[in-house]
Amino acid sequence: MRLDGGAIPFGAFGAPLGHSRWTLAAGFTPDLLSASKWRFQDAPGVAGASYGPQREQSQIVALRSSAGLAYRFSPRLAAGVSVGAIYNSNTLVMPYVFQSHPALAGLKTLLNLHTTGVGWNTSFGVVAQPTHRLQLNAAYRTRSAITSSGAASGNMGAQFSALGIPFRPDFRYAAQVRVELPQSALVGASWQQSRTLRVDVQSTWVNWKNSFQSLPVSLTRGTNTEINSFLASSNLNDTIPLRWKDQYSFRAAADRTVTESLSLSAGFSHSNNPVPASTLSPLTAAIMQNGLAAGLSYRRDRARFDFAYQVNLPSHENVGTSSLLSGEFSGSRTQIMTQAITLSATFGL
Repeated sequence: MRLDGGAIPFGAFGAPLGHSRWTLAAGFTPDLLSASKWRFQDAPGVAGASYGPQREQSQIVALRSSAGLAYRFSPRLAAGVSVGAIYNSNTLVMPYVFQSHPALAGLKTLLNLHTTGVGWNTSFGVVAQPTHRLQLNAAYRTRSAITSSGAASGNMGAQFSALGIPFRPDFRYAAQVRVELPQSALVGASWQQSRTLRVDVQSTWVNWKNSFQSLPVSLTRGTNTEINSFLASSNLNDTIPLRWKDQYSFRAAADRTVTESLSLSAGFSHSNNPVPASTLSPLTAAIMQNGLAAGLSYRRDRARFDFAYQVNLPSHENVGTSSLLSGEFSGSRTQIMTQAITLSATFGL
C-alpha cells in the first residue's frame, strides 16, 4: 500500500432565532472517508489467471450537509435535531473476483467502477449541566441507506484466455452499489476540574453489524453480446461479503489553559476492530484500534483558532483462510497507520 493523502473542508453556522430559546444551525461535515492505493502482483486465480502487476485504488466517501434546530429548556438543559443529506461516492479500480454470481463466482476480471448517490439520516442530541462544573451529553444518529449509480467497465481477457474461452473480453455496464451507513450513539461527560483544567470522556457505539454484512453490486445493460448470451441476460448481480462487527470506542482528553489566550490539549482513544480477518482486504482495512491526539487553541476577542494532530497507531491483522473467493488474501497480513491534521477557526458575530 502506498502513502496516500487528501484534504477536505468542513464548517458550520449557528445563530439564535431572535430572543427566543431556539437556535438554528447548518453544517457540512465528512461522515466517512476511506481511500487507499496499492501495488501488487495479481495472484493466480481460477485456471491460473493473473493480470500481472497492478496499480489499484479503492475509495468510499460520505459527506453530510445538514440543517439543525435546538431548543434551550433552561440554562442547564438543551436538546436538538438535525437532518442531513449524505453524498456518497464509491471508486474501485482493481482485478475483481466475482463472489456470488452463480455462473461467474470465483472468476476474475479487471474492473473500473465509479458510482455516486445521495441518502438521508437524522441526528438527535441533548446537553445537560447538572452543576456548574459538570456537563453531560448524548446523541443518536439513524441509519442511512444509499443506492449510488454510475458505470463499470472492465476486461476479462486473462481469465478467458486461461479457460480457453474465445469471447470478446471487454465490457461495460451501468452500475449500482447499495451502501448502508450505520446507526450510532454516543454518551459523554465534561468535568471542569479547575479554572485551568477540563477533562472530557466519551463512549461511542457504531452498529456496523446490521449495515456492513455485505456490499451488493448490480450491473445492468451490459454491452458485450457474447457475455450476455452466455449469461442469458444483459444484467448481473454480485455481493461482496463483509460481516463486520459492532464497534465500541472510548475517548478521554484533557484541556489545560496556559494563558488567557492559549490552551493545550491531549487525548487518547481506543476501539475494537470491527473487520473480521476472514473478509479483510486492502479495500476494508479499517482495523485501527488506538489513537493519540494533541492540539492547541488560541483565542482573541471573538475569534478562536484551533490546531490538532491525530495519529491512529499502527494496527495489523493476519488472515488465515480467507472467505473471499479465489483465496488470494489467504495467508496475508495487513498493517495500517493513519494521521490527520485539523485546522479550524471559529468566529462569534
